[in-house]
Amino acid sequence: MIKQKYFSKKTMIFFTSFAVLIFSLVFTHAVGDQSDNFTNPENHNSRQSYSPFIDNGKHWNVMHEGYGEKRTIEYYISTQDTTINDTVYRKVLVNDQYNYYPSGIAGFIREDTAERRVYFRPYYAEWHPIHDGLLYDFSIDVGDTVDVYGLYYCQTYSNAYKVVSISTIELLNGEQRTLWDLHPVEENVQKLDQWIEGVGSINGVLFPGCYEMATISLYLELLCYYEDDVKLYMSARDTCFVNWTSGVQTNMQHDIQPYPNPVSNVLYLATVCESERFNAYEIYNLSGLKVAEGRFSDHSYTIPVDILRSGMYLLRIKNESNAHNFKFIKN
Repeated sequence: MIKQKYFSKKTMIFFTSFAVLIFSLVFTHAVGDQSDNFTNPENHNSRQSYSPFIDNGKHWNVMHEGYGEKRTIEYYISTQDTTINDTVYRKVLVNDQYNYYPSGIAGFIREDTAERRVYFRPYYAEWHPIHDGLLYDFSIDVGDTVDVYGLYYCQTYSNAYKVVSISTIELLNGEQRTLWDLHPVEENVQKLDQWIEGVGSINGVLFPGCYEMATISLYLELLCYYEDDVKLYMSARDTCFVNWTSGVQTNMQHDIQPYPNPVSNVLYLATVCESERFNAYEIYNLSGLKVAEGRFSDHSYTIPVDILRSGMYLLRIKNESNAHNFKFIKN
């Protein structure tokens, strides 16, 4: 006679739980092996790290070319916030020797780092109402189209681009940044463009596209880009400053120079241009606020700066018909 073995209720629960645990481990391992053969599309397409466009210590040297002239303008981003209609911006300051920006302010800029988008609001607009416009969208992928802000009078027509490729570029310090290649959409005639993550357009920081300027042979070019006075990008022109008029290229920085730089107490101006006299100066901080001003006596060109706090400043010297701007550092 065969004896049947009986198990207690506790024993049966134990064996059942153990079997379920083993099955779960085996199934999870099998699924994990299969998933190793696939890449999450979202993770594959997205760029995990991001270098913000707006940050302290950045500046861009941009060549403005047209009507037989090539001139260089320096752009900076202020270190302090500015609020307009409950929206927080930074000022885009300009070191402009040619009075393209008489106020020394190009406009106001803000960034949505989560969306990787940069917006610009002009300080002055002659032909269009002042409003925010999309300057950059660093989230775009291959095949995407983007319609960007057109500086100056470039808002009449669409400034639309299509992303044709995405790669990387090595900056002068060895850092790798994302590079977007963009082509005009359909019949638009603006220049081909490239955007560098955290740097912007190679056609100039505020010039990612402009239909009208391309039709009349006016354009801008990014010559150099700096972070904390360290040069990270230089164009194929191999220079950071171009001033070319009527076939003669000169370097305005060699005609007039503030010294010493950095300075502790008194700033002097060395000038070889005897025909041009200056009678006044203004000093601005990187937030665009005027912190000092005065007049020159007997053309001595001395500027007291001992009352200024340590940091970087913009100096403007002027007369009745002209003005020149310079950057200096106060110790």
